[in-house]
Amino acid sequence: MPAIKIGKEWRIASEDIRSSAKPPIIKSLPPDHPVAASASGSSIRWSSRATDRHSVAFCPQAADVYALEAAFFRAGAEANCQMMKGCWWQRPAELAERYADSDLDIEELEREGYLTVVDLQAAYQSGGSRAAVGLWQQALADCQTATLWAAGSPAPQCFSQGGTAAMLDFEAQLDRALTNQPIVGLCSYNLADLTTGAYLLITALARRHSSLLLVADDQLLSFSPNETSAE
Repeated sequence: MPAIKIGKEWRIASEDIRSSAKPPIIKSLPPDHPVAASASGSSIRWSSRATDRHSVAFCPQAADVYALEAAFFRAGAEANCQMMKGCWWQRPAELAERYADSDLDIEELEREGYLTVVDLQAAYQSGGSRAAVGLWQQALADCQTATLWAAGSPAPQCFSQGGTAAMLDFEAQLDRALTNQPIVGLCSYNLADLTTGAYLLITALARRHSSLLLVADDQLLSFSPNETSAE
């Protein structure tokens, strides 16, 4: 960067500092470009309104979870924000292949320092909900951009004997931890995993998040306390 030395100090113009900022890995796409396509051929566009601190999303099948997360991380990269992916039932080693189906190079995001992958399942098994929530908090503490984009995809079977009760307790703890934090958080659920008392469970999960997202008919529908929208 161009600079002027005055005595023992170097002076750099503020516009030169701004121009040297790290460029986004994924450039902005035209509005009609599908943000992500799942292996089944559906397309999901991330909603510009879906930027709440802790959203819950319900997807028809596992492939839609990957497609939604790919759209989420693409939006985070376009916003030039640091990101975290937390794995529950998903295997970290398989993420690159599954996201590649949605045209997202997660390995490049990791190499460039934009994205960190953490194992929430292992953390929960070793230290319970507090340890899993702690990984979200650590990602916030380590974040060097104005906002952290973070996503996880829990399921009742990830919580051992505790099942749905333990899962709801984790989500409640996480929601409290994310209150007033600079984060766009996403918890995606595969509806096929919510087989016991599904309606009551979906309602309980919605109450533990700041907004609700639904993937239906190749669309992402977003709901918040103040407005309802579809994109």
